[in-house]
Amino acid sequence: MEGFLLPDYADEWPNARRELVEHLGTGSIKPLENVVDGLDRAPQALIDLLAGRNVGKTMVRVGLWAGQIGRKITRVKASARCRLQAT
Repeated sequence: MEGFLLPDYADEWPNARRELVEHLGTGSIKPLENVVDGLDRAPQALIDLLAGRNVGKTMVRVGLWAGQIGRKITRVKASARCRLQAT
């Protein structure tokens, strides 16, 4: 068995990034996200994250993007492969 360090492959990162973007664009790979709506659910989301009950990255949607509006935008985001963020 042999391990590796990411900096050992730094020169390959531009090509890898280009390939990953292509795969994300075609939908052959999909990012895993666990989104919870509302700041009031953040403590449970953290507990679930620390207990290993999440899949992919865990995000808490708050403000304008929470609730029904957020769900509609999430569906659009998933199909358009773009990221919308509140400022």
